[in-house]
Amino acid sequence: MLLRVSLIEVVEAADGISFVSGDDTPAFVRLLNSDYNRDLSDRASWLARRVHGDGAAAFASMRQLIDRWSLEFQTEVGLPNG
Repeated sequence: MLLRVSLIEVVEAADGISFVSGDDTPAFVRLLNSDYNRDLSDRASWLARRVHGDGAAAFASMRQLIDRWSLEFQTEVGLPNG
C-alpha cells in the first residue's frame, strides 16, 4: 500500500532490496504534524471515550443528529422536506 501511494520506493541492489521514502513522503509527514491532524486525533479520542464499548448506540445517536441537521438545512435553503 505504501508503494502504491508513493510513500516508499523499492531500491534494488546486489545484496537485496531496500525501501526508501518516496516523493510524497515529506508532504505526508507534514500532514501528520499539522494542527488539523492533531485536532482530528483529539476528536477521534473523544468519540472513542464517549462510545466506550457501545458503538451501535453512539452511531444511532449520530445518525439521528445528522438526519435532524439535514432536515434543518433543507428547510433553511428552501428545499422540500421529503
